[in-house]
Amino acid sequence: MFDMTLDTIRLVLTNKMWADPVMAYRQVAIGAIGTALAFLALAYAGLPLWFAAIAAGFAGGYAMPYLFRDVKFQ
Repeated sequence: MFDMTLDTIRLVLTNKMWADPVMAYRQVAIGAIGTALAFLALAYAGLPLWFAAIAAGFAGGYAMPYLFRDVKFQ
């Protein structure tokens, strides 16, 4: 299991995991920015920070399969 994790990290860092690494990194950035904006909006709305963090994390995690549906692996 640990070897699989190390292999995955190596593939990501050497840009050999995805057919189009620029698209994959762009989708990750879109997800991260969207999650951060959701957190800021919820925190600004007056919700407790712990709840805003959980809700934004859930929304970001829910969005990732949709963001990565067109990303091709090698």
